[in-house]
Amino acid sequence: MKKILSIFLVFLMLAFNVYAENDYITRGEFAVELNAVCKFETEAENIFSDLKDKPYKKDILCLNHEKIMNGYENKIRPDDFISREEAAVMLVKALKLETNNFFNVKFEDENSVSGWAVPYMSVLVNKGFLKGSENLLMPKRNITKEETVLLIKRCFNINDKPAEKEENNEISEETEEEIFIEEIFYGGAPPEEEEAEEKPTATVSIEAFTVGGGYVLPPVQIEIEEDMNCAYILDEILNSNGFEYMNTGSLDGDFYLSSVSGIGNLTPNIPEVLINSLADAGYTLNQQMYTEGELSEFDFTHGSGWMYSVNGEFPSVGFSEYVLNDGDVMRVQFTLAYGADIGGTEAKGFPDMADFYEIVNRDELTKKIAELGIEHFSEYMDLITKPDLTEDELNSILKGAEV
Repeated sequence: MKKILSIFLVFLMLAFNVYAENDYITRGEFAVELNAVCKFETEAENIFSDLKDKPYKKDILCLNHEKIMNGYENKIRPDDFISREEAAVMLVKALKLETNNFFNVKFEDENSVSGWAVPYMSVLVNKGFLKGSENLLMPKRNITKEETVLLIKRCFNINDKPAEKEENNEISEETEEEIFIEEIFYGGAPPEEEEAEEKPTATVSIEAFTVGGGYVLPPVQIEIEEDMNCAYILDEILNSNGFEYMNTGSLDGDFYLSSVSGIGNLTPNIPEVLINSLADAGYTLNQQMYTEGELSEFDFTHGSGWMYSVNGEFPSVGFSEYVLNDGDVMRVQFTLAYGADIGGTEAKGFPDMADFYEIVNRDELTKKIAELGIEHFSEYMDLITKPDLTEDELNSILKGAEV
């Protein structure tokens, strides 16, 4: 009877997604559970004003030292509940899994996953560690204590001790009940890992620094297929992240990206240094000449549009004519001046044009953001998104990210 009532309760919890408040787990409690498995011992310096005398201080500082758990503005919010997507980020970092940007299993709400969490949540989904309910992933929903324990068990392949059998050689009712609950929540034992050859990867970002729009898509590391050109890669990334786009040509030839739409929270604020440079170069700037949520060619100036660089150089061919190699960094960038504001004048082939200012190579930074997550760099975003970022500023960001 006890088992029947327990099973009924589990079905009710799943059907109505109802959990008591004390069933949710806080960020501090999650850190304790995670570090109990990882067993990190080295603590970071405590710079967090909300972590002075907390019982989980050591575990949080150990995870912070390993760059698994980060704070913002000297706070790490240990008593806040942790969402499913936040938990996914920490687990993937702890496991040191390679991130990707594509869900092999489709969910109705996958577009609601925060951009910074997509590379991490998709890994757990694709490996079968994290599952949804009724085709919903529920990334922003707080994760429960029971889900946390079971998820950690799956991710780290932790098996319970063999169940003690009773005199009649049967598994006890309590153990059977635990097995049943695990089956209901996570579909059984963790899938066996198959050894596979490492696939080549590249780092990709989509940027709107010139209009004060930050990252349209923060840097992510993706697997690349042999001979797949950049147009196909761009198409897959934009579609999988809920963006729409317009182009000329086709994915197989003469592809030119003319517009990207579906950009949330885009409020153009063109930096003063660029406004002055545009004026000096004779451009007429109209900051109202754009469509909300979109960035398209001829927005703001007659020289605007999308360009791309690979390893710091701007190819003189379209997306469809370029194939990435292992380790490449592709940055898709919006320009207001035929590339003069992003270091791409040579690609346009105008001999009389020069870049507005010295452009530093951000490839190392782009890779580092993809590796650690955009939230790790929150305090540096004003610098990172400066069109005229200097070498000294770049080095200070990279140095600070290692702390």
